[in-house]
Amino acid sequence: MKRIEVEQRTILIGLAGSHGYGLNRPDSDFDYRGVFIAPKRYYLGFDRIEQKDDGWDEPGIFPFVDGNKDTVIYELRKILQLLAGANPNVLELLWLNNYPFLSY
Repeated sequence: MKRIEVEQRTILIGLAGSHGYGLNRPDSDFDYRGVFIAPKRYYLGFDRIEQKDDGWDEPGIFPFVDGNKDTVIYELRKILQLLAGANPNVLELLWLNNYPFLSY
């Protein structure tokens, strides 16, 4: 999926990593993690996507991730699997203080 399609379907995206924890230094990069809901065709098995982790140089609607190589937006089923397995890369999403974007 293209960046714009993922961003239009994103229900949560937040600043993770050192900036998310308030442990950043002047040379720290920005890490964003998020969740999106895929179109129906993915749930019906016609296509497959688990996450969007590249293509942030394409035009999008979230300017704060432009050109960022440390952004991952997970598809809803994938993040639920990762959360059930206590994956530390996504557990941090449960306790982020400030969300640049949050929608229901």
